[in-house]
Amino acid sequence: MKIREKIISYGKKHPKSKYIIITLLVIIIFVENLKKALLAFGKKKTTETAGGEKMSEGEEWYKEYITSVRNIEYDSDNVKQQFKPLNRATVIPVVLVCVSALCATGLAGKMKVPKKVNASENQITVIEEEANIVKNESVHTTSKIQEEIVIDNDLLPWYLILINDDYAVPEEYEVELVSVEGKQIDVRIEESLKDMLKAAKTAGMNAKICSGYRTAQKQEQLVKKDVAKYKAKGYDEKEALELTYLGVAPVNHSEHQTGLAVDIVSVSHQSLDAAHANTKEAIWLKEHCKEYGFIVRYMEGKEDITNRKAESWHFRYVGVEAATYIMENDITLEEYLEEYVQNN
Repeated sequence: MKIREKIISYGKKHPKSKYIIITLLVIIIFVENLKKALLAFGKKKTTETAGGEKMSEGEEWYKEYITSVRNIEYDSDNVKQQFKPLNRATVIPVVLVCVSALCATGLAGKMKVPKKVNASENQITVIEEEANIVKNESVHTTSKIQEEIVIDNDLLPWYLILINDDYAVPEEYEVELVSVEGKQIDVRIEESLKDMLKAAKTAGMNAKICSGYRTAQKQEQLVKKDVAKYKAKGYDEKEALELTYLGVAPVNHSEHQTGLAVDIVSVSHQSLDAAHANTKEAIWLKEHCKEYGFIVRYMEGKEDITNRKAESWHFRYVGVEAATYIMENDITLEEYLEEYVQNN
């Protein structure tokens, strides 16, 4: 029976000695591979055995070593004691070799791969990993630049004033109000709003204003109402506020407090929900509002910028020039003002 078969057979009979069996099998594999190196090392020096057989020094050493391994008695009483010296003499070098190999692999993985040069185009083609690093750095740089852009409402035309979570309604802000369809708005946008509603009606739309100017007190009431609604569903105070602010702006951070924003809905669908965007009135207004200086302030897909869910009913007056640019380029007022500040 071959030595491996004997070891495996012993392992089946004595499963508690599995670690010794595994160790011995590793040793045998190590010895077999070591043979090749030793034979190559001692191939030039040969000796003649008693039987007349010519043998290199490596072959002679290997034969003596493997014979000593095969002479081990495979019985349950003394196998561990016989394996013990073998483990000390051989297992430690094997472990060291394995650890060295792993370290070498790790170092190789950290080595930089040379850049490839495209001679035909005389350009350097960087490996994909390096390209990703450059790309990430570029994105970071762009983001950093954008964060440094500060919007000064005092320097903007009245119709471009920015109101969002970061920019509150100025304390000294004053607005002259006028009533349209029973809702108050800034008198300066009265004619534009009336013209848009008239054009919508002419086109067969049945739309109405459901909200206009709000005081800070009214905005606070709306916030508290939504918070109470979410808390009744089991949310705590913090969670309720976070959910509320997705649809209702914090006090003094609502465009309705400027008189420049109105909510316009379809008479046949007056619920302020996602389905409202599919009404013919919402579709028409989104397409034509720019002609009258209005924009859809909170557009779908821009929630990460506005911090508000999409509102197909919320229209903000920004002037015809800005509205045309914003709606045709599918951007937000925040994005437009960043460009505006950089160019002025």
